[in-house]
Amino acid sequence: MLKEVGQMKSKFQDVQKNLKDKEFKSEDSGISITVNGLMEVVDIKISDEALSKGRQYLETSIKKCLSGANRSAKEFMQKEFKASLGGMPGLDGLLGG
Repeated sequence: MLKEVGQMKSKFQDVQKNLKDKEFKSEDSGISITVNGLMEVVDIKISDEALSKGRQYLETSIKKCLSGANRSAKEFMQKEFKASLGGMPGLDGLLGG
């Protein structure tokens, strides 16, 4: 049992490192947001045209981009964990399966 826990911990750490290095980008109307696989924001770009459209436009577009990037990161994260840890009993529910 302890051997399995050690293997799971090692696999989990490998997946986390891979997620930190992977990037997901979402763009919408002059706004671009990039997050890593841990859903940490790594880059935001806003065009001059988008800036000129006002606060409400910016808020809506930023939310849309951030949601899109995070959705892609989450889907990738679930696949990575399932591929690495999916063979372990009782984890299917935790991994979106």
